Amino acid sequence: MAEYITTGQDSDPVCAKFAQYGALHLENVNSTRNFYGVRISYCDMLGDSTKRECDMRVPCTWLLLLVAVQPALAQGKTADSIFDKTLRSCVFIVAAASEGSSRVFTGTGSYVGNRSGNPIVVTNYHVIASCLKESGRHNEVIVMFPVKNSRGEVEQNRSRYLQSSKDSAFTFRGRIVAYAKTKDLALIELILEKRSLPKGVTALPLAANSPRPSSRVHTIGNTGVGGMWSYTEGNVRSIYDKQFAVRLGNSEVLQINAKLIESSNPTNKGDSGGPLVNDDGELVGVTQGGVTTANQLSTFIDLSEVKALLQQQKITLPRRSATLAQQPQEKNGDMQANSAEASKNAPEKEKPKLNPREAEAASKLRFAQRAFKVKDYGIAEQFLKQIINDYDDTAAVVEARTLLEEVKKAQK
Repeated sequence: MAEYITTGQDSDPVCAKFAQYGALHLENVNSTRNFYGVRISYCDMLGDSTKRECDMRVPCTWLLLLVAVQPALAQGKTADSIFDKTLRSCVFIVAAASEGSSRVFTGTGSYVGNRSGNPIVVTNYHVIASCLKESGRHNEVIVMFPVKNSRGEVEQNRSRYLQSSKDSAFTFRGRIVAYAKTKDLALIELILEKRSLPKGVTALPLAANSPRPSSRVHTIGNTGVGGMWSYTEGNVRSIYDKQFAVRLGNSEVLQINAKLIESSNPTNKGDSGGPLVNDDGELVGVTQGGVTTANQLSTFIDLSEVKALLQQQKITLPRRSATLAQQPQEKNGDMQANSAEASKNAPEKEKPKLNPREAEAASKLRFAQRAFKVKDYGIAEQFLKQIINDYDDTAAVVEARTLLEEVKKAQK
């Protein structure tokens, strides 16, 4: 990716601005691409001694137009990316209404961490309330991860899951290990039985802070009146402490006293317990319910309540760069030796080339750092969010997350 751009119009202040950050987000080097019929040739810069001219056959006003429309073009992709990444952590929960009953309650949950090596899912208390026993020997629940159909798409037919509750490929037994009744939260420990989580499953990272009013937020849930893994997008309306009562399906009256998030995301029965995430794909709340007496208003248990319960139960929360569920290792000729001794005795090999994704992420991080240095926080934030959303498997994401926090503080 180009770090500097020369246009033959160096006196133009707009060009100078782009030259500072290598804007335009061009992903490949030494090539020519078309943007809405505008032909642009560009190259990278390897140092002063190897500097090459980049021929850009468009006036700078076109460059300004391209950057201006880019956020709008990328918005749809951002929503797709957030949905795909969040879905890797989502589960469908089935709880029996009573001992030996064929009636069930269903809800949603999020895989957020581990305890003693076992995956932990967070959901609502009211999703699993029917399984609780005074003796503490609670009934188990069924937990299912998304599964793909014969077309390679995520299966969204509800009957497929209800009819496959014993399919070991994506279904696990769940043990209720903790709950906070007044916070409407519960934790479920998955019983692996010497199995691994489905390939591609990731633990959902928690945001550093609660969202702010007007922040854009996203949900995934399993509404009982439609398809599975339904997605909504909305904005935070307000965040406040509230005491209120809810009558559950088993006639229990639940008294809630918790910090709540109100947002414009529409939610329905079955979405309860699902994740509310920010634009970075980080958990900021847990779906609690909709408000039937208001339009486009739903409530969520705030992140701070979730963190308190996880800390109390000593749940290990993995770093974002390490959230991918471990899979059985495949035989690969390029696999590195996994012990220091083996590495020491191995014959000297040619230094491996830098992974292209690592290179792209590192380049974007440099642009963000330059923008931050000259207090152009909008440009810095755009690059950092792109790294966090699209390059979360690279080393740059750790520093990007840290710098993004500094950018947000500077913008206040």
